[in-house]
Amino acid sequence: MTDKKTIKRLKRLDAFQERFFAIGQWVTANLRQISFVAAPLVVIAVGFFCWRLYQQHQGEILREELAVITDQFKKEEDEAGKKHTAIQQEIEKLDAAIEAEKAKDPKATGTPAENKALEDKKNQLIAIKADHKVTLEQFQAFYKKYQGNAEGWRAGMFAVKILLDNKQPKEAADLLSPILQQSKGVDFYQIQGRTLYISALTDSKAYDLALQETDKLLEMVKDDSKARVLLLKGKLLLQADKKAEAQKTFAQIINDFNSSPEARKAQGLLAL
Repeated sequence: MTDKKTIKRLKRLDAFQERFFAIGQWVTANLRQISFVAAPLVVIAVGFFCWRLYQQHQGEILREELAVITDQFKKEEDEAGKKHTAIQQEIEKLDAAIEAEKAKDPKATGTPAENKALEDKKNQLIAIKADHKVTLEQFQAFYKKYQGNAEGWRAGMFAVKILLDNKQPKEAADLLSPILQQSKGVDFYQIQGRTLYISALTDSKAYDLALQETDKLLEMVKDDSKARVLLLKGKLLLQADKKAEAQKTFAQIINDFNSSPEARKAQGLLAL
């Protein structure tokens, strides 16, 4: 049976309870002073939360605005694809007709009219290209307006693709340069975007700048991608008429990445 001393001890507050109770009394006694300190913190917290909500809302608006342009871009691509398919089918029919004649007469090569029609259709097929004139302007305008965020960079990359497809590498490089500056720390733009930038600079014959960007890319990529970038650098050096440096680069690939596909390619280029 529990004695009176034990009952008193059990009823007594332990150290944690005493401390917690003391803090509760202090808060009650100093509630006014605490409110002056806590109020600014609450205002800051609420302000931060509202700002985050605003940013998310703005991001959704920008994504919806950009989606309208990208949807139009895809429609233009689809229209070109349909034209390509239709002409390809016509080519196949002409080929089938000529092959049918050959089956009857092995010496047959098709009539001049059939051969000319086939040649014309093949040229039409090569010339088919989506008309992105309007969407190019829209992507460029969107990037210029929102170049401080990811949606703007994405629009810029669409514009770069169109420019490269249009054989306008200098314009593509001029657009990519600020995107790389603005997107520091974002791997996609710094690596894939820089690779496109190097390609655009190379097509523009700006070899020295392309080589500088290749060295930057080498510092960014992981070890399993270094051989690919070094091979790109070696080819650039050849185009820049820097054969001795190119050979050193190819030799480095062979020594450091001897089991890679790039090493075999470097071996062939080294013999040039």
